[in-house]
Amino acid sequence: MKKLDPTLELRQAILNLIKESQHSLTKNQLAKALGLKADERIALKQILKELYQSGDIVRGSRRRLSIETPSDTISVGELIGCEVIQVDEDGDLLTTPLTWPADDEKPIIRLVRVHRSYLDGRSALGIGSKLMIRVTKQMQHEWHANIVRRIEKDQKIHLGIFSPNRQGGYLSSCNRKDSFTGTHLNHEQAKDLTAGDVIKFSLSNQNGLTIIKKIGKIDDPHIFSELAIHTHNIPQFFSEEAISIANAGKVPPLGNRTDYREVDLVTIDGEDARDFDDAVWAAP
Repeated sequence: MKKLDPTLELRQAILNLIKESQHSLTKNQLAKALGLKADERIALKQILKELYQSGDIVRGSRRRLSIETPSDTISVGELIGCEVIQVDEDGDLLTTPLTWPADDEKPIIRLVRVHRSYLDGRSALGIGSKLMIRVTKQMQHEWHANIVRRIEKDQKIHLGIFSPNRQGGYLSSCNRKDSFTGTHLNHEQAKDLTAGDVIKFSLSNQNGLTIIKKIGKIDDPHIFSELAIHTHNIPQFFSEEAISIANAGKVPPLGNRTDYREVDLVTIDGEDARDFDDAVWAAP
């Protein structure tokens, strides 16, 4: 048998073999069928780990491996990969399957009995999180499921304060309790930044450092709100349903109330205030 490349070629060969097999396979069965030598079995182990984490393969009883096949129905108790698409107004996570027939509408799967570790803190699940779940109940308009595990770790977002230096600059963490202390920037990454800028950025093994956006200056009054939102993982966006309801709303009639909308009021709230409930007006 032709010696396989221990990366892409071996990965595709593994997927093809599992997909074409009439039954699930063990790691040793895969190695034997592919004619792998001892040094190639190390690559096999790493590739199987990556395929399992990405959700391309599932592991059943006795660590047997198979591929999740798309279908237009899911049985209660079945393991499937899914992605979080929405957090509803009750705080429940709504997901859809990662694989599904192109011509069929994906079902909505509500995650129930979710452990607090998936909901709170910096590691909380959010839109785009990918999971392996087990279906527990089928209903007409949605299904229910429990989380088995994360398929892939979410990209962690940080806030850092920029300080320029000869190499480009350095982003130090805004949160003293963060296990991440900081990271270096080269001249290209630091070209549009100035001292004191607060930056939202991500770090990953695949993509390295990615600057998401500049939040403001560390001495800006509103920056503390941004820091609190990030530190405590406070939701910042309304659901599509909430926005739809708001857009459908109409201004109620005045009734017996006096209309003061044409009066020039002087507010003492800041520019970024949401309610403007403190204001004065004077006339001779």
